[in-house]
Amino acid sequence: TYPKGMMIDKYANILVCGEVQNNSLMGNGKVLTHKYNKNGVLLWYDQHGYDSYGISTGYSLLDKNSNIYIGGSKRHIDSSDVTDDLFVLKYKQRNPSEIAMQFSLSQNYPNPFNPVTKIKFTVPEVGIVKIKIYDVTGKLVGNPVNSYFNSGEYETEFSGSKLASGVYFYTAEFGGYSETKKMILVK
Repeated sequence: TYPKGMMIDKYANILVCGEVQNNSLMGNGKVLTHKYNKNGVLLWYDQHGYDSYGISTGYSLLDKNSNIYIGGSKRHIDSSDVTDDLFVLKYKQRNPSEIAMQFSLSQNYPNPFNPVTKIKFTVPEVGIVKIKIYDVTGKLVGNPVNSYFNSGEYETEFSGSKLASGVYFYTAEFGGYSETKKMILVK
């Protein structure tokens, strides 16, 4: 792995770009891009693979809207020819308030519940989603979701079988945005 560039966007996110090389004759070179928030938490990553002998990321830059551009060259080798091509990747960044408008956390159902409930959420773009469950004192009592998701609608189940009846709160975190809702466990 070869890191090639690091940038900070206007939202204080840290972007790291680089490449991975496979040393075989027809190896698969990959361009890697990672985005971290200002606290160092990975928000998303992407990799573009090319069937090429070598790949070299020559530059990475941000425009005034914090869109990311990564460019470089890739080399193709076949039995009779060697070809070099240029490439440019563009990642369109969205303002955290735009993500907040598109990320959604639904009210759990059923609510009140005993002992299992379902929580739906919608993810606008690839990234890490975390859902945490807290009791009324703020103590973390569950963590049903902590994973990468593609854009789309998802549903998870939460079991309160080991918890006492009462009010609980669930918080979803995605891309620097968080939302909290209340649920009630009745046994």
